[in-house]
Amino acid sequence: MSLEIHFWNIVVPHKILELKYPGGIKQFKLDCPNKMYQEDDYLASYSFMNEYDVETYMNRLLQKGFNYDQKDGISDDFVVLAMELNGGLWWSVDWLDHDSEICWYKESPNTYSNNSNNSDKQGKKLTQSTQLYELRKCVDLIGEITYNNFILSFDLNKNDFGSLTLFEAKISSLFMLDYLVTSKNISKEFRDNLNHISSSKIQNDFANQLENKNLDDIIEKRYISYAQIPGMAKERWQLSYHRLLDINLKGTKNSKTAKEAYPTTLEDADKHLFQNINFITLETENSYRFVRLIDEIMSGATFEDAIKVLDSIETKSKKEDRTKENINSLVRRLLNFFIKKNKAKT
Repeated sequence: MSLEIHFWNIVVPHKILELKYPGGIKQFKLDCPNKMYQEDDYLASYSFMNEYDVETYMNRLLQKGFNYDQKDGISDDFVVLAMELNGGLWWSVDWLDHDSEICWYKESPNTYSNNSNNSDKQGKKLTQSTQLYELRKCVDLIGEITYNNFILSFDLNKNDFGSLTLFEAKISSLFMLDYLVTSKNISKEFRDNLNHISSSKIQNDFANQLENKNLDDIIEKRYISYAQIPGMAKERWQLSYHRLLDINLKGTKNSKTAKEAYPTTLEDADKHLFQNINFITLETENSYRFVRLIDEIMSGATFEDAIKVLDSIETKSKKEDRTKENINSLVRRLLNFFIKKNKAKT
């Protein structure tokens, strides 16, 4: 069996989880901080989109009792494996092997050909042209989810935040598409074509809804404002990106004219601190949703098939979340019962 390599991955053998992690593999899966959990017969992993989150969850493993040599920066209990452009393997372990796309437990064969999931994906083989158009569909979906996350998080009226807000949300998803796809092994021509057909679709969709005469220039300038963030904010770029997105979306209120920059105030940011956090949380989940969609399509799935895979994962995740919520609720009720009981005795 094998696991796919995403941006940054914490990989742990099953036998170590059963030995050291409280609750074993099942609890490790439930504790995954996002939707990017993988496992096979030998390994389990969390995947992240920045180094800051990796280090945060490395520290959590240490708190659970995992071994890590701070001086040499190595561990036999787990390992961090990033995509090659992000640094590759952080240290060597004798139980893991990998290539540029997948990793596998050394005692098991590299089953790219034997793994039924990978075999199925390889058998589909979309043409490059079809793949481009399937990826383009992701911009519409993710942009619409971002728009709804914004409306729900801040309890806003869609009559006040209409076409221009959705336009801005889709430009942000255009940036994320480019960022995520660029991490794959693609040609410059593929990337350029994908950007062209995706930005053209946005332009055509909003040409009659917005007052700007040349949306192409605006799309490019708005896109650049997002694309500058990863290089400036480094490993914590996502937080800066979501904060800028929040500001830009708020600046679209009651307007049909797209701008290069949307002004806001610090007072506005402070006033909605809780809603800001909620929006960032929802959009972080949306980013991981985007990652999974792109992975499926780049592996040969159609957009519709990728959605089915995502729906299956999210449905299962919601069931597990409800189970955890029910357990937590039961614990709270028991605690309240004993508190009241003790008060009655005194």
